[in-house]
Amino acid sequence: MVCTVSGSIADAGLDPVAGAAVSFTPYPRDVARAGDSVIAPAAESTTTNAVGELSLELVPGTYVMAIKYNAAIFSAKVTVPDAAIASLAEILLNPTPSNLTAAEQAVVDAQTARDRARLWADEIEDTEVETGAYSAKHHAAKAGASAAGAAGSASSAASSASAAGDAQTAAEAARDEAVAAEAASNFAAVTLSGDVTITRVSDSDGWFASAEPFTSVPLSPARADASYSVEIQITGADDLGRVGRVLAYDLATNGFKLKFTGSTDNVQLRWRLVEEA
Repeated sequence: MVCTVSGSIADAGLDPVAGAAVSFTPYPRDVARAGDSVIAPAAESTTTNAVGELSLELVPGTYVMAIKYNAAIFSAKVTVPDAAIASLAEILLNPTPSNLTAAEQAVVDAQTARDRARLWADEIEDTEVETGAYSAKHHAAKAGASAAGAAGSASSAASSASAAGDAQTAAEAARDEAVAAEAASNFAAVTLSGDVTITRVSDSDGWFASAEPFTSVPLSPARADASYSVEIQITGADDLGRVGRVLAYDLATNGFKLKFTGSTDNVQLRWRLVEEA
């Protein structure tokens, strides 16, 4: 069975992109199953029409989709289902939403504390902030309305104002923690990820070198051990259909190596370290 994939390509302004070259290269270059048959899928390509639309038939499986227009190349990984039809928007592999980072959680905590401080100070009269407890504004209004109960209401207002001050202090502390956590998160992102380009090198006689093209990625400062893995994303290539496999190997405390097995001249990669559980 083949699946008819259709959709449209638009630019950042949501204007249709006509004449864009769109290719689908199997990833990895392995055979696929379609019903009861085993098929070795080939790379397929098409061009968008005058209104940016495309339609083509693909064997179910995972592909690297590349879009070329205006001298730029954009790529994404897609999965074609074992179904008769599918839309291009549906087959894009979107990352699973992750839990909040420490920085993001600290920001949420700061915002919550700030809002609580405002309630203790300014919540309207006769509206509870907590069960049986009211804002400083409520007690101030009651004190002004009743001369007889002014002393007691003023005391309650002072207590609420103190609670508001404590909440404001907590909000400021949470904000400072958010700034520190965000800085730590940014530092981690810089030291644990990066972009590299691997370029094929020729021998002096003009023939391609027999070794697979590779590059070394240093880690500074060095890690305590090599218990990590490397996630790799292909961000571009001279020919995406000839990249082959991309591998991380020789993992060490002070760095690792990346290589590709195909015949293209160069590959652009984005890497990220993943801590082993």
